[in-house]
Amino acid sequence: MKSEAEKTKRFVKGLKPEIRGKLVPLQLRIYLQAVKKALKVEMDIQEGQEDWARELPVPKRPRY
Repeated sequence: MKSEAEKTKRFVKGLKPEIRGKLVPLQLRIYLQAVKKALKVEMDIQEGQEDWARELPVPKRPRY
């Protein structure tokens, strides 16, 4: 059976690169901590994308 650290490492390795890049430096060894951190990072990325989309100007329709 795999150890907690091995299970955590495998989980982190399978994450999207933008999430994995933020978790690898933390050197997490507890699976539940890694899952919680990954969810926080994912929510932060999503919120950033939503903020960015709101800031985009709405294109005006051309008048004919």
